[in-house]
Amino acid sequence: DGKQIYFVSDRGGGPQVYRLSAEGGAAERVTFQGSYNVSPCISPDGKLLAYVSRVDGAFRVHVLELASGSVRAISNTNEDESPSFAPNGKLVVYATRAEGRDVLMTSTLDGAVKAKLLSSRADVREPAWGPFGR
Repeated sequence: DGKQIYFVSDRGGGPQVYRLSAEGGAAERVTFQGSYNVSPCISPDGKLLAYVSRVDGAFRVHVLELASGSVRAISNTNEDESPSFAPNGKLVVYATRAEGRDVLMTSTLDGAVKAKLLSSRADVREPAWGPFGR
């Protein structure tokens, strides 16, 4: 909605996600579980935050419900990066590695259904949904 900025800072000792009003003011820490949380992406409705958290050495995509603070891991791979919500807010796409290749995966918000996106044998990274309107 353009009213808030989400960013990563290590001001608390390790990288965490913070929120700041676009008009300025004090930054507010958003992530509290885990000591390494990066790559924030806000859902189209502004209710969820997807990010990457390091857990036991594995980098996995998590979804945080901003109102309740409830967090859940939605990926089960080890080298996840760059989560991005679908325009309808029902899926998250992210980069990971599978079978020695850089690939893109999608997951439902509860992590129950995952799919590797097919590509032409090329390594693919940095996913983003197309320029579709909301």
